[in-house]
Amino acid sequence: MELDTLDLVILPGKKGLVFKHVEYTLTSKLHGSSVTRRYSDFEMFHEILLQRYPYRLVPKMPPKKFVASAQFIEGRRRQLRQFINLVGRHPVFYSDELTVFFVTFNGSDVQSKLKEKYRTPLDEFVRSPLASKARELVAVDARVSMDQSRAQLKDLQVSVVKLYNLMDRLIGRAVASADDLRSYGEELGRLGSNASLTMGGDSEWGKMRLQFREMPTVFASVAERSSQLATENLQSPFETLGEFLSLLSAFESLMERREKGVLREHQAAYAKMQTMKKHQGRMSSQKTVDEQDLQQQIVQQESEVTSVERRNFFSLYCIQMETKLIFANLSMLPLALERLAAAYSTNHYELHGMWRGIVGQLAAISPVSSPLTPDASKSLSSPVARS
Repeated sequence: MELDTLDLVILPGKKGLVFKHVEYTLTSKLHGSSVTRRYSDFEMFHEILLQRYPYRLVPKMPPKKFVASAQFIEGRRRQLRQFINLVGRHPVFYSDELTVFFVTFNGSDVQSKLKEKYRTPLDEFVRSPLASKARELVAVDARVSMDQSRAQLKDLQVSVVKLYNLMDRLIGRAVASADDLRSYGEELGRLGSNASLTMGGDSEWGKMRLQFREMPTVFASVAERSSQLATENLQSPFETLGEFLSLLSAFESLMERREKGVLREHQAAYAKMQTMKKHQGRMSSQKTVDEQDLQQQIVQQESEVTSVERRNFFSLYCIQMETKLIFANLSMLPLALERLAAAYSTNHYELHGMWRGIVGQLAAISPVSSPLTPDASKSLSSPVARS
């Protein structure tokens, strides 16, 4: 099974004469295609995917916003890329004609074509050859197992949400730290440029001022690289956690759809049949046309109950498969940890080299000792200076 890998990049400039919108280039490695899409195209695709596969892990769409900042637009691009990759790597979705059409069709008016070709009430239950034998495919303890899995995945989701939020804060703090470094250098520059600070004509102070004037540029380079490393390298573990969290969220949404849909329909159909049979019992002593009509209605209702029951078993079968899919992707958690460790290792190694250069640059103006720090040289013969 060759699943797909997709990428999504923003096209430069907003499109539209009156209502401006962002357009993306969507590329598929599996199909070798490159198409242009906008957010509303993804919305339509998501809506139809839910109609076709009500009992599968359909990821949620990122939010819509009419007035959006550049930061929001970039964040939404990442989320859309995550969404379409989860679809492209799903063992059922990736080869579905709807998905293939969406990632390969290069014509105009994508949304009209999607509605025309794929918007139909015939969902997976109606189309699947497995629907008729779903009862045999479902384990005897399927309902108990499903409830246990749901409870466990809910607990897991709580922890993954915390990890995801912590990762977001780590990135935010790294960017804020870079901003503080830049400000630190700027303040040193102001100190070096302040001609009123003569310090009694001290010659050493004059040398310090010359070095301080260079610090805005020096610290800006460190800050810029630090910020880049934080946003680039730390983004990978952040997105890995985000993908797994999307799977967990999709599972809970799936369970809610089942409760509100086929499970409620099955309960309602069964309750209606029971009411009819009770009514028939009260009429059993009267051989009337009404009773014959009621008997016919009961037969029809029994057929409806059987149909809904088959759908219910098919939904259980699908949930079994989707639960296994989540368990198969538990490895995303250690993968996120590995990427986090690799990111910090890379970041610290590169920044270590930059800071060593600054230590060497400042060595010429750093005193061997001073009244308050008699052994100041030790602060510069730290592991960084000695290595």
